Amino acid sequence: MRKNITLKDIASELGVTAMTVSKALNNHPDISEARKKQILEMAEKMNYIPNALAKNLRTKSSSLIGVIVADNSNPYFANSIKGVERVLSLNNYHSIIFNSNEDPKRERMFINDLRSLNVAGIIMAPALGNKQNVEMLKGIHIPYVLFSRYIDEITDTYVIADDISAGYLATKYLLEKKGGKVVFINSNLDVSTARNRMLGYNKAFAESGLPIDSGLVFSGALYISDGYELTKKILKKISPPFSLLCYSDYIAIGALQALSEENIKIPQDVALMGIDNIEYSAFTNPKLSTVALPSMQIGISSANLLIKIIKSKTSLDIKSKQIILRPHLMIRDST
Repeated sequence: MRKNITLKDIASELGVTAMTVSKALNNHPDISEARKKQILEMAEKMNYIPNALAKNLRTKSSSLIGVIVADNSNPYFANSIKGVERVLSLNNYHSIIFNSNEDPKRERMFINDLRSLNVAGIIMAPALGNKQNVEMLKGIHIPYVLFSRYIDEITDTYVIADDISAGYLATKYLLEKKGGKVVFINSNLDVSTARNRMLGYNKAFAESGLPIDSGLVFSGALYISDGYELTKKILKKISPPFSLLCYSDYIAIGALQALSEENIKIPQDVALMGIDNIEYSAFTNPKLSTVALPSMQIGISSANLLIKIIKSKTSLDIKSKQIILRPHLMIRDST
């Protein structure tokens, strides 16, 4: 295995000290232009790669930002990460991304790993509403922004979509346009997005004057397979016609497959709607109606807010550290 080239290796080739090499690589004024050129050319020839971690620890500063998400294979999170990386690259920061898989223990381990790397800050979608890990971030004084979700609505720093409106807009449309029963496949209620979308669902029913039937709500879906399996279960309990609202497009795509296998006509027998407006939703058959959330803008705003916090010399007002973005309906063939 080829060893990493060090400052001492470059210095030995040129007959100078490692300190001289270090100063040249950092453009120090003590080193002449001729010597800098010589050292830079030798460093390139020897394929020298600076040790970023050592520099971070030495200067107590870093260009690394940690990003922790539940699942970056989920198109919603993938799109948010694109937004984060767009802003970071424009501001000379670099991201390091971890998947918690909705596991608070993994999330805590990643926070400790990022702490050891002396990262400048952390952007995180907290796993299953885990309070302890956010409290740890506050305690170790690492600048952070929660995105997509929060733990404490009043005190946390976050960028989210208005999930109450998302649940409300979807349910209201289905009640007004399709009538009858609106079944809801929700996610884990430990997550703020699921609780808030449930509040929106309840609000639409309250405004309609119709009673809320708890037997129409199925919670705990996290993955596309959950949408598939829960829809199979629902079809054994509830006969069409009805509307089916899913916590996310990701889950709705699983539901769509289950409905198709049971030869259910969409939207005649079951009107289907998701939330997120991931790219795939416009290419399903039928095309999926959804509530569009600004996932990329959530990433962009999260990164901008974190950089603002890092660079701020005074504490920001809590209202300026909480950003809520509006959703809107995107009606397609499935409703």
